[in-house]
Amino acid sequence: MRILIINSEYPPVGGGAANASQNLAIKLVELGSEVRVLTSHYGQLPKLKTEQGVPVQRIQAFRRNQARSGGFEQGIFVLSGIFGLTRLLRGWQPDIILSFFGVPSGAITWLTKWKTGIPYVVSLRGGDVPGFRPYDFALYHRLIGPVLRRVWHHAGAVIAN
Repeated sequence: MRILIINSEYPPVGGGAANASQNLAIKLVELGSEVRVLTSHYGQLPKLKTEQGVPVQRIQAFRRNQARSGGFEQGIFVLSGIFGLTRLLRGWQPDIILSFFGVPSGAITWLTKWKTGIPYVVSLRGGDVPGFRPYDFALYHRLIGPVLRRVWHHAGAVIAN
């Protein structure tokens, strides 16, 4: 099975979701799947590198902090992800896409499914779930709510952390 994992963070960038996507990618390869990762570029990291049997493609996101990203950086990741994924799909077609976070990655896969029909699964991680940390995410959740509803509705499955 060919599986594409999309996550705006992947080690050494990010935190828990980065580690989860890396561990999952490595395990899926060990189990015989062909896995690729689309993630954010940061600093001097190579744009394309195979790590432990997993090709990792890093796309522009203007990420300023290795540990976390803001709304602007996530918006850039969505735009870069649409174009980066379009290029990737010219030479390689996954059977399914696994998106970490409803936004930004889920937005990319929702648009991709609309265009190509490739099914996707969304892994919710916390910050992308309305009601999580309302003291600093309330406005963000109100803004992305309509997109999240579409992403969740069209997903083959939604997995809660």
